[in-house]
Amino acid sequence: MKGDTIASTIEILRDQETRKEVFRLTDSPGATTHHLYFTSPTFTKDMEWLIYGSDREEEGHFSLYKMKFSQFESVQLTEGEGIWTQGATVAPDGSEVFFSRDDNHIWAVDLETLEEREVWHMEEAASVDYLSVSPDGQYLTFAFSRERLWDMELSQEELLECFPRCGVAVVRTDGSEAWLAVDANVLISHAQFCPGDGDLILYCHEGPWHRVQRMWLVRRDGTGCRPLYLQAHNESVGHEFWGDAGRMVYFTAYGGRTPQGLWAISRSGGAPRCVLAGATHAHGTASPDEDIFVVDELFGDRDHLWVAYEGSWEPKMLCRTGSSWAKQKLHPHPRFLPTGKAVLFTSDRSGSSELYMVSV
Repeated sequence: MKGDTIASTIEILRDQETRKEVFRLTDSPGATTHHLYFTSPTFTKDMEWLIYGSDREEEGHFSLYKMKFSQFESVQLTEGEGIWTQGATVAPDGSEVFFSRDDNHIWAVDLETLEEREVWHMEEAASVDYLSVSPDGQYLTFAFSRERLWDMELSQEELLECFPRCGVAVVRTDGSEAWLAVDANVLISHAQFCPGDGDLILYCHEGPWHRVQRMWLVRRDGTGCRPLYLQAHNESVGHEFWGDAGRMVYFTAYGGRTPQGLWAISRSGGAPRCVLAGATHAHGTASPDEDIFVVDELFGDRDHLWVAYEGSWEPKMLCRTGSSWAKQKLHPHPRFLPTGKAVLFTSDRSGSSELYMVSV
């Protein structure tokens, strides 16, 4: 129940291939437990709290939790149905966590008092995507669809051809105002505020990666919309995210420039560069100093994390994840800790989906 405290039994594993220690941080047998999506902060900046979601109380009904990272002790933050925990995000000052409930209601929960407030309710039927908060904490942005597209069981090709009404919305975190930065008839997702410029939003066109111009930038007021990284014919690009400084955008690319892998491009454009070679569909993460890079797939191998260091794009094996990708319905989604010394990831290697950590 909301407010309950849950202690975790930490397990230390020795990776058989790299000999690194891998720490299992949560203990929720039979449940699905995951950190927040790889495009949003999952730690408070002081690293006091790790925010995650779990259906440990009832299968399929997720709640948000905060883990005292120094004690590995969790407190349940929310309860009730309809909460999409993976799409939540943490306020820059660590005071609140924003999340969506029942598709089109946006809420915030206070990390200290556990009090909840409704931030915004979209009057029209809509399905809210992952949330992102501006660096000054004054605005939220998110992509949305006016149709429940993901319930239609359509392929990505079919979704691309159905011309859905989608957009990018901006909402003041005090709930006083909201508007559309983008309104279109194409699949849109992954709206993310730039960490270094609260007036700039990165978003993507969804669909088969080789059939869309994936990455776009737009100002918060809806002006200045432009593509970022023009793709070659049949080049696949996806899983984009901002570096912590907000100067660079990182993304997975293959089928165009060589080598395939994790690439980086400045928000102002210019020549892109590869930072880790070999990935095709990987989710990536960059250290806070943006000099270490980790991905969860390489040349189709989805069973390991791989790491590369600034100055060489050659990847090295970091550890085995043991993630099924399909069974847990979530990918490993590696995330650097704010210290830059370790990476968090999700795995169902134990039979239930849990949080794990490995040092770099």
